[in-house]
Parts: sequence; structure tokens; C-alpha cells
Amino acid sequence: LLATQKDLVRLNETLEQRVVDRTLELQEQQNQTQIALEQATEADRFKSQFLATMSHEIRTPLNAILVFAELMMQGTFGEVNKEQENYLSKVVFSGKHLLSLINDVLDLAAIQAGTLKWHFVDDFDLADEIRKIVDTLKPTLQNKPVQLQVEYDNYLPLVHCDPRRIRQVLLNVIGNAIKYTADGC
Repeated sequence: LLATQKDLVRLNETLEQRVVDRTLELQEQQNQTQIALEQATEADRFKSQFLATMSHEIRTPLNAILVFAELMMQGTFGEVNKEQENYLSKVVFSGKHLLSLINDVLDLAAIQAGTLKWHFVDDFDLADEIRKIVDTLKPTLQNKPVQLQVEYDNYLPLVHCDPRRIRQVLLNVIGNAIKYTADGC
């Protein structure tokens, strides 16, 4: 019985030491996890700051380019021939598309941060918006064997929505239809 009691004491001490060792390992893992979480949170904060700064730094000159191109198209700085007008419309379209991509990136960051803001309006004319988007996207068809046909009721009801989000969806759907249609309509 004495040998068994000594064995039990030794086993108990070994078990206690294993519990202490495992507790220290778990505390270390918890500390490492906390450090990793803090680093990820800091990286996310830097990403958000970077996106906000870069969006401003990119959007400001891009908006200036768009204004100048639109003024040139209107003939503000002199007569513009059809070929120049065609290229200027491509500059404007591409600039607006780039601006929308920048806004998409910012929206994604806002969604991740849980801060996306909606700006609803009443009486949004969906039919008019579809016409504008189709007109905007037509220049992308010029060198493609694709015909853009959009069918909708000209008398769609006015809707309560966030116009920017509706534009974003329509531009993406119609733009992707143009981009990914090899030929036809």
C-alpha cells in the first residue's frame, strides 16, 4: 500500500504539473491570439484611413478631368469635331466608370465596417435612369459585334430607393451584359 500511495502522490504531482504547463500554454496562446486580434484591428483601421485618403486624392483630380472633358465636349474651349467628341465621350464614360469603381471600393469598406449609409429618395424615375445608363454605355459597343436591346415599360412607376445603388446595379448588369456578350444582342 505504501508503494501505491507514493505512486499516487507522484502521479498527482505529475498531473498537477501537466495542468500548470497546459494552463501556461493556453494563456500564451490566448496572449498571441489577443496580439493578433489587436494587429488585425490596427491593420483594418489603417486600411480604412488609407481608403478614405486615397479616395479623396484620386476623386478630386478625376472629377476635374471629367469637368474639363465635359466642357470641351460642349465646345467651351473651341469647336470640337465628331471624332474629338467621340473620344471625349469615351474619356467621360471611362472617368465616370473609374469613379464608380472607387466608390464601390469605399462602399465595400463601409459594409465591412458596418457604416454604409443609404440615401433614399421618393419618386425616382427608373425608366429615365435606364435610358441614361443605356446612353452612357452605348459608346462601349462601338467595336463589338453586339447590339444593345433593352426592353422595359416606358411608364414604370416612380420608386422609393437609393438612386446611387440603383445606378450601380443597373450599370453593373448592363455593363456586364455588354462586356460578356461575344456577339449578337
